[in-house]
Amino acid sequence: MLPLPRPLVFGILQSGLTSGVASGIASQPQIMTGNFGYWLGSWGIAWALMLPLVIVAAPYLQRLACRLTRTPETDIPTKNGRTR
Repeated sequence: MLPLPRPLVFGILQSGLTSGVASGIASQPQIMTGNFGYWLGSWGIAWALMLPLVIVAAPYLQRLACRLTRTPETDIPTKNGRTR
């Protein structure tokens, strides 16, 4: 196990994956011509910029998601068994 807090590890993984996919899509013409280094450089810059943003924003976004959604404990059952 890594000696790092779980939210930090999640932020590293999430920002790396997201920035990799986004930069890959944006760099697709360069990748198709064999210029893989162009994507790698773009990914590195995007990851370096996104990692602090994800780490800072994640707790606020998690709280917002909790406010926008319900958990099973807070769902109100109706007569037909469904929740509202």
